[in-house]
Amino acid sequence: MAPISRAGRFVQQPTGYTAFVPALLPPDPPVDVDLAMVGLLSRELREYLSRWLEDSVKDTVRNTTYERYEQIARTHIIPMLGDVKLKGLSPTHVRGLYKEKLQTLSLRTVQYIHVTLHKALEQAVNDSLIPRNATEAVKPPQVRREEIRPLTPEQVKQLLDAARGDRLEALYVLAVHTGLRQGELLGLKWEDVDLESGSLPVKRTLTTARGGPRLAAPKTKGSRRRVSLTRGAVDALRAHLARQLDEIAGPAPRGKRTGSCSPPRPVIPSTGATSLHASTSRFSSVRTCRKRPASTTSGTRARHCCSRRTSTPRSSRRC
Repeated sequence: MAPISRAGRFVQQPTGYTAFVPALLPPDPPVDVDLAMVGLLSRELREYLSRWLEDSVKDTVRNTTYERYEQIARTHIIPMLGDVKLKGLSPTHVRGLYKEKLQTLSLRTVQYIHVTLHKALEQAVNDSLIPRNATEAVKPPQVRREEIRPLTPEQVKQLLDAARGDRLEALYVLAVHTGLRQGELLGLKWEDVDLESGSLPVKRTLTTARGGPRLAAPKTKGSRRRVSLTRGAVDALRAHLARQLDEIAGPAPRGKRTGSCSPPRPVIPSTGATSLHASTSRFSSVRTCRKRPASTTSGTRARHCCSRRTSTPRSSRRC
């Protein structure tokens, strides 16, 4: 039998020779390609990044993640590589971008730039717009993780002594006794706290986005957990709750009795016009000796509380 291949077959001729007869192959199935995206091949990287952010990133990740990608593309990638054609982007361009940015930015920021550009070009490869990802041939900067040095027992005692009597004393006590991250602490609600059993579940975290602070679910499954409270943490929360109820109710008007108030929903309320950043900057460097140290995230604002202090006189407040 004459050998057969996908391209055709060899046929024995009457003269004794064999001849190759090409096969009639069916046409390739049509490829579903976004014509608008194909049109970006001949355009600049800036146009592709804008389309990528709108179609592939937005509504598929958290708002904070989307804003981070958009900010990196707008302020770092587009100013240097925005005029480069998508199909002409090379590892040399990418390497020059990292080298230039390392002169003024931290290693961590340049690594974020690499992650953003890598994801964008990876999507272009998956969409068959370009044959390869130019960032694959470039080694990103390596960020060395600094070892966390927790506070010593003496330093913890000094911290709690300094916070004693402060309006946000419970915040510092919880940070030291539980090791919750700052966003997790500011996202707590009284409905989560079980003072009788001495425990609380971590259900949400307070994040800062372009539209302001907002509550969101923890990012990972491991972050959703139940934390046991020490006796000191329970006592601090009880005192904090009593203080909040007193601030909400205020003194009773003359000739009237003070009614009962429902507990405010957030455990750590806003301080009015002053953001919590000024108050929490003192505890942002707290490092506990527990397995999960407190985060050092700064700049978080907590204006989500219904019981924040205002200039309204106490006598006019309602529960």
